[in-house]
Amino acid sequence: MVIESRYLSNFQRIALASVVIICDIIDFGGRGGEELRMSGKNASNQAMTSLARKKESRVEEHLNQLETKLKEQFSDNDQLIKDIKLTIQEHQSALKAAAANAESNQSINDNYEGELSDEEKWKKEKEDEEVRHIRAISENKLPGGAPVIAVLVFACNRVTVSRCLDQLIKNRPSQAQFPIIVSQDCAHKPTAEVIASYGEQLFHIEQPDLSEIVIPPKEKKFKGYYKISRHYGWALNQTLFKYNFDTVIIVEDDLDLSTDFFEYFLGTYPLLQKDPTL
Repeated sequence: MVIESRYLSNFQRIALASVVIICDIIDFGGRGGEELRMSGKNASNQAMTSLARKKESRVEEHLNQLETKLKEQFSDNDQLIKDIKLTIQEHQSALKAAAANAESNQSINDNYEGELSDEEKWKKEKEDEEVRHIRAISENKLPGGAPVIAVLVFACNRVTVSRCLDQLIKNRPSQAQFPIIVSQDCAHKPTAEVIASYGEQLFHIEQPDLSEIVIPPKEKKFKGYYKISRHYGWALNQTLFKYNFDTVIIVEDDLDLSTDFFEYFLGTYPLLQKDPTL
């Protein structure tokens, strides 16, 4: 390398050598520079190729995952369709069985009614008429969409049930909105006569199963509660399913009622309808 400068004559020899060495190192114009550029280019190409392969690998991995999920979804859908078909078949079988059972029961009822005495037929006709009457009340549409709420009074052998009934009848705002159903257990005749004395102000139904309940010896002291439970189950089934009431207020025959009893339940009724946890 030739370096020309009007200042070179003043440089020391060692300084000039240093300049020449530095210039040789940073000069990329020769063969060494070309090799260095090619090496850098190859390294860059290799890096780009590696990056492309990684991207391709990730794409392939995502595609494989998607394919696996789709296969699982198809499998789940197939199983769901099979379950739905099975449910439909079971439902159809149940409907056929129910229809056959209804025909059988109707035949039994027809034969049974043919064997009833005149008094038994009269009682059955009266009961059927009462059921139709109560259902008509439960399905009645009140002005403004006000609810019809049954008041179910549980009674047994207390003639003092009259105290509770007097308070209910006195304080209820409407007989159409709050029909009273007195369900009696025990077949206690004096109590039944007291209830019957209210006539059309209420409905009197009697729990028919007065048989003894078989319970474990260690539960003997709870026998009364078993009978109460049986009575509750029967009366609630009658009120909700046979008479078709949607809402029921339960009252026991020995309760004293506040004058705002009905106002309280009317005020909280919307909460009962809106909150499914209640």
